[in-house]
Amino acid sequence: MIRIACLLAWLLAAPVGIARAQGSETSASAAAAARDLYEAGIEAAEAERFEAALEAFERSYELAPRAATLMNLGAVAERAGRLVTALNAYRRFLATADARLLAAHGDAARAAAARLTPALAHLSVVVVGLERQDELRLDGEPLERASLGLDLPVDPGPHSVTVERPVRAPDGASPEDASAPERLECARADVTLSAGARRDLELRVACPLPRFVVEAPATAPAASDPAPWIALGVGAGVLVIGAVVVGVVVAGTPAPSEPGFVGNLAPGSFVVF
Repeated sequence: MIRIACLLAWLLAAPVGIARAQGSETSASAAAAARDLYEAGIEAAEAERFEAALEAFERSYELAPRAATLMNLGAVAERAGRLVTALNAYRRFLATADARLLAAHGDAARAAAARLTPALAHLSVVVVGLERQDELRLDGEPLERASLGLDLPVDPGPHSVTVERPVRAPDGASPEDASAPERLECARADVTLSAGARRDLELRVACPLPRFVVEAPATAPAASDPAPWIALGVGAGVLVIGAVVVGVVVAGTPAPSEPGFVGNLAPGSFVVF
């Protein structure tokens, strides 16, 4: 069993200084945050909350990538059963530590790596019927297509491999079922592996997409029938013509001869046809 307390003791005494990562210096604020996370990881490890300690050390290393932090990271990862993570941490320590750290702790890191390597399980995944938009996942995390057919080191225990396909409605369409998910699980395989075990998995993708409905385009209002308006216009024209004719007839009717009156019709007179 790893003696985490010893590792934590000497790492706690080492200050988190300015480290270089990807060609840029760690800022003072990032270094301070890394130190806080580092101490939080120590507290969690001492309380045997190894998952919390692992998360704290991983975040501390991202902010200030010190090789020394990797030793604690590997120790708590192994205690949490995250053997792949632990092995990677020890290997990174051996690859990045300076001569002083290697002289003091290189043997411990090499011994841990030698112990973990045969304890890992291995999984090889093949997928039949995979399409371009499909997404592969191993235990919920993305799985690169380039890894298909290879022996993947995994922790002993239960694992799941899934193929998910995004559901994208055609233009102008929507799912027939309003509760249809945004992605469908088209294939799944579950397996439990013991330490040192190896397993081949083959998944066949079968993914019936939901039915879609196409919304009918909005129809323009029907054009009104011009016939009534034409009839009304014709009728109005007839009335106008009739009025003109009546006016002409009236204008042509001789007025009664009454002294002192000038006009066509005398007051009170009506023309009867």
